[in-house]
Amino acid sequence: MAHLSDMGHLPTEAQYQALERVDLLLVPVGGHFSIDGRQAREIVERLKPRVAIPIHYKTAATATWPIEDERAFVEGHPRVSRLSTSRVVLGRGALPSATEIWVLEPPR
Repeated sequence: MAHLSDMGHLPTEAQYQALERVDLLLVPVGGHFSIDGRQAREIVERLKPRVAIPIHYKTAATATWPIEDERAFVEGHPRVSRLSTSRVVLGRGALPSATEIWVLEPPR
């Protein structure tokens, strides 16, 4: 698992190498304070995690913040699931074989 927090740039080659076997990637997609959806897609395409979960994007709770929503990140990806929960439990046997993007319901 890797949580990229408020990462404001694409990873260096050394960082990509350190992350090359990540199954679950939490990646910021909102831009302004962090990378944007397009840059996040580049990271996901390079790392090919089993599950990518977007974080740090515009929701009802952050409606006044100068960030984008998750659409640029998920747009055009063939395997996107919008879950009606803010929590997931993962086990190695339950991971998808190809990268899926899971958009979680923001916590209330």
